Amino acid sequence: MTAALIAKIEAFLEGRLSKDALHAQAELEGVTNIDEEIKWFQDSQVAIEAAGLRDQLQEALSQPEEKKGIIRQLGPLRTGFAIAASILLLVVVYWGMQSEQSTSLYATYEYVDPGLPVLMSQSDQHQLYDALSYYSEENYTVAAQKLRLLLEAGTKSDTISYYLGASLLYQGKPEEAVPPLTTLSEDSASPFHLRAQWLLVLAALKENQLAEAQQLLPIIVENQTHPFFEKAKQLQLELDKSE
Repeated sequence: MTAALIAKIEAFLEGRLSKDALHAQAELEGVTNIDEEIKWFQDSQVAIEAAGLRDQLQEALSQPEEKKGIIRQLGPLRTGFAIAASILLLVVVYWGMQSEQSTSLYATYEYVDPGLPVLMSQSDQHQLYDALSYYSEENYTVAAQKLRLLLEAGTKSDTISYYLGASLLYQGKPEEAVPPLTTLSEDSASPFHLRAQWLLVLAALKENQLAEAQQLLPIIVENQTHPFFEKAKQLQLELDKSE
C-alpha cells in the first residue's frame, strides 16, 4: 500500500472522498482488500491515540520473543507505522514519567505558608486583612481575587505580592504565581525574600519544569542559614540522580 492510497483512505474516513473514488485508487495499485486496509489504518490510529499507551508499550516489551516476531511479518510501510507508533509511545511514556516525578516531588517538598495573624478590628488595613483571612482559611481563590483588587487600586506592598503569589500557587496556577514571587525573591530587603525563593522552586515543580527548578536551587543551597536549605539540598540530589 502506497502513501497515496493511505492519503486516500484518510480522506475517505474524514468524509472528503467517496468510497467509489477510494476503490478506483485501490484498483490502480492492485489492492483488492481495501476494507481490510481501511480497518488496518483505523487500528493504527487507535493504537497511537489510545489513552493506555504506556500499558500497551510495557505489555509489548514483556511479550515472549515468538510474539514479537509477528512484527517482522509486517510490510515495509506497516513496519514504518509501527516504528512511528513506538517512538510516539516512548515519548508519551517519558513525558508521563516526568510528569509523575514532578508531581511526586512537589508533594514531597510542598510548603504551605500558614499566613499572618488576622486582627481586623480597628485596623486601617481592613481590606488587606480581609483578603488574608480568606488565605488563612485556605480559600486561595477568593484571597487572590481580593489581593489583585488591592494591587489594581494602587495599594502595593511585599505582603500583598507574596500572598498573591502563594495563593495562585496553592490554587494550581503556578505560572501566574511566578511574577510576584520573582520580584520578592530578588529583593534581599524583603521579609518574604527567602520564602519566595522556595515557592518559585515549587512553582517550577508544579509546572513540570525540572530543569528550571534545578536552576533555582543553587542560590538556596549556597546559603546554609536559609530556612529551606535542607529541603533544597535533598531536592537537588534527587534531580541530579534523575538526569
